[in-house]
Amino acid sequence: MKTLMLRRNIWLIFLAVISITTLLYFGAIRIVSYVSSTSAFASSYDCITNIVDLFDDQSIHEIEVIMSDDDYEKMITTYKENSEKEYCKVDVVIDGVLINDVGIRLKGNLTLNTALGTMDNMNIGDDQMNGFLGMGKNGEIPDVNDMPEFMQRDGFGLPMNFEDPALALPEGQIPPGFDFENMREGGIKDMAGGQIPYLLKFDEFVEGQTYEGYTEIAIRTGDIAQLAEQITYFAYELAGIIAPDTSYASVTINGETQLYSLAQNIDESFLTEHFENSDGVLYKAGNFVQIEYLGDDPTLYAESFEQKTNKNDDDLTPLIDFLQFVTESSDQEFAEQLGDWLDINSFMAMMVLDELLGNSDSFVGMGSNFFLYYDKEIKQFTILSWDANMSLGSGMGGGMGMGMGMNQNGQDQGILQNQAEQPDNTDGILNDEFDVINRPQGGNMKSGSNLLKDRFFENEEFSTMYEGVYENLETLLYSSDILLRKIEESSAVFEQYNKEHDILDIEEYSSSVNKVINYIQQKMSEFK
Repeated sequence: MKTLMLRRNIWLIFLAVISITTLLYFGAIRIVSYVSSTSAFASSYDCITNIVDLFDDQSIHEIEVIMSDDDYEKMITTYKENSEKEYCKVDVVIDGVLINDVGIRLKGNLTLNTALGTMDNMNIGDDQMNGFLGMGKNGEIPDVNDMPEFMQRDGFGLPMNFEDPALALPEGQIPPGFDFENMREGGIKDMAGGQIPYLLKFDEFVEGQTYEGYTEIAIRTGDIAQLAEQITYFAYELAGIIAPDTSYASVTINGETQLYSLAQNIDESFLTEHFENSDGVLYKAGNFVQIEYLGDDPTLYAESFEQKTNKNDDDLTPLIDFLQFVTESSDQEFAEQLGDWLDINSFMAMMVLDELLGNSDSFVGMGSNFFLYYDKEIKQFTILSWDANMSLGSGMGGGMGMGMGMNQNGQDQGILQNQAEQPDNTDGILNDEFDVINRPQGGNMKSGSNLLKDRFFENEEFSTMYEGVYENLETLLYSSDILLRKIEESSAVFEQYNKEHDILDIEEYSSSVNKVINYIQQKMSEFK
């Protein structure tokens, strides 16, 4: 009787199994909440999900951008003709999941114009451009003393004895690792073969649409191995400092598949993830920003800062007030009140990390690639690093990484609290007590390119605190092979993938990896 009943109901059991399997599969792949809309958007979605975490760095993610050749050429031509980065509507497949009606545009400045050979489109003034390319009034290579101030610092180059056979530089005239000839021709040596960087914006054409909670994803290029940013922000993570997540990706667009680095964009979701009070105001800095007060008129800052959040409720007033404080406060006021305006601990750590990792295209280097987040609850700014694809000797002719070291003595005052978990062999590195240090002769950070940095290092107490942070983080990064192990881990992931998909010449990849390893090893030898 039981056998007969089972036979009669077997189809119900079979149907139940199929239904549960279907629900589990589609539940893991995509969650869609359709909402009708009378706006310019066709529809509204909550969140598209995937069983694969986009920033899982133990795998190579696959992205296919589906767009017509005409749309692609229009996107490129529009930028070349008028410097506009216009969005195109495309469909995108990420790790097997289709997302319809996604916005894609070109992104970046130096890297983009290098790839397109459009250095005239660089978003900086003529005087800055000539100085940046190493050209004097008649296009000649200037003497070191005639170069822009931020490039005159001692040590503004690669680590000591850094060897790159691709470099052939006029001895005694320019900083180590800075290839003016290559830059003048519109290129950056060791950057990834003219690859174009992109930005995916999921809610550009579909209101509220996100992918795994992200509204935007940067498809970034850098060194050929695409390791610079990943290793740099891994170091940030070790130090417990806020930074974007990154991962490897095989990206197919316009019929060509190439290796890229994916980077989390700094936006509302990033703020929610990292700040208790995430409803503040986010400002994005432009290129070669001076951090100085120009007046109360917000239009005076249009080329330097862009407000990214709370545009309907807030404006540039908090930022302008901060710039006025930096510019007009007395030395005593600056020393006593800077901590009220700015998270000094994270500010120092960011500068130290960029210095130790040779991240030249940054706040501490060129005064570029950073955000300022204003927490309205505590009325304080936090400066956030962004876009580290030219660190670790990867850009500007194989380097221009600063390798800078302060030449002052100092003692820590108790900084870098709430640290991330440290590896076993680095316990106690970020404690509150340090010996007075005596680092080798290095760069003089006080001759930097923006007023905030200049005034910070002119203050003896701040400089001493910075020295303590420097010794802490130098020990963290270079007293062990922790960065080398991460490089080995990341490169092994790609090499295994490349055996099956052959998207990059393995010799070129290995050569690029070795340059990053060489950079780290020489910094480790300097530390010892």
